[in-house]
Amino acid sequence: MVIQGLLVALAGGLAAQLVARWLNLPDILFFLVVGILLGPQGIDAFHIAPTSGMSDFLFTIGTLAMLYEGGRSLDLTMLAKIWRGTAILSTMGVLITAVVMALAIHVFLGSRWILAWLMAAVLSSTDPATIIPLFRQIRLKPLLARLVEAESAFNDATSSALSLLLLGVIDSGQAHFGVATVQFFRLLLGGLLIGALCSYALNALLTQRRYRHIVLDSLEHPAIISLVIMLVSYAVATRLGASGFMAAFTAGIVSGNRHRYARTLSDERGLAHENYLFTNATVIRMLIFILLGSQVDFGQVSHILVPGLILIAIFMFISRPLTVMLCLPLDRRGHWTLKDMAFVSWVRETGVMPAALAGIFAAAKVPGAKTLSAMVFLAVLLTILVQGATTRWWVERLGLNP
Repeated sequence: MVIQGLLVALAGGLAAQLVARWLNLPDILFFLVVGILLGPQGIDAFHIAPTSGMSDFLFTIGTLAMLYEGGRSLDLTMLAKIWRGTAILSTMGVLITAVVMALAIHVFLGSRWILAWLMAAVLSSTDPATIIPLFRQIRLKPLLARLVEAESAFNDATSSALSLLLLGVIDSGQAHFGVATVQFFRLLLGGLLIGALCSYALNALLTQRRYRHIVLDSLEHPAIISLVIMLVSYAVATRLGASGFMAAFTAGIVSGNRHRYARTLSDERGLAHENYLFTNATVIRMLIFILLGSQVDFGQVSHILVPGLILIAIFMFISRPLTVMLCLPLDRRGHWTLKDMAFVSWVRETGVMPAALAGIFAAAKVPGAKTLSAMVFLAVLLTILVQGATTRWWVERLGLNP
């Protein structure tokens, strides 16, 4: 039944991609719709219980794969020009967003503070899987586009570390601000360092002449090496008490820029490698959103609909602009204009990471997981429909075409 369900999901996902291209809208929106139609509240052809081990596995491996792929998409040459703005937005920015949203969630949903913080942390990341394809379709100043892409990749890792830290606080039943702050930076910086070191060592080792023939030249699919690097980085970081998600992300950055320090694959094998990873990322993204759609509890969505809509409005029109206006001016070397900041304030679609984290927390039976999943559903739906659909118009309105 599981295999049959996956086949139905993949077929529905392919159909969703065709419709998305025809309507020129992000495909994850249609993946959600397919999940709803195939799930228990539709024809019941695809259903994996939120608390099952299979659901937890898919969401966890999907999160790792998307973080690794997000890291691989970052070019260090371009990142060197925007690293200050990126660092501020993906650390201080995530915390500002989390504070504003935690307060709003506590007020409008009446959630306990720790659960409000957890929901806010999950919602604090943007989505490179939505933003990068969107930017390929519009003309935008390259540096500004790279800033938004880099922030969306980095803050996925930051928000995941913050979310998992808060999950630990919930499990332990203890919350000490000082200890939690130290632990947050330990997770973040530890994952950053471990992922970079593991990826550098494995990439350099496997491209040495003596090992290259044994390993790389013997593999029919060199992309397996990327899978090994991703999983090793995650396992080592988790074992040492750091963020495995951040480690997978930084491992992706190092792997994506391996041409700077190690021999690369031939053009033919390099192209096959990229196509293989791109296909895997697409399939994973497809399954995550179809799975999320199949698990949507419309009874819970309707229960929180009014406060949920108010929270998403605060999310889009207060929290994000406030975050950008407080953070980007600190990057004085970036010379970001008010128009630049207005654009960054508007482009912050919610996508893969919040969906994956919501799935992980549902599988872990975290209190309030159903409410979190409903909020993520509303955030994905509304940010894509409202912000994603108006990005091109906003670029032209602000005059940000190159």
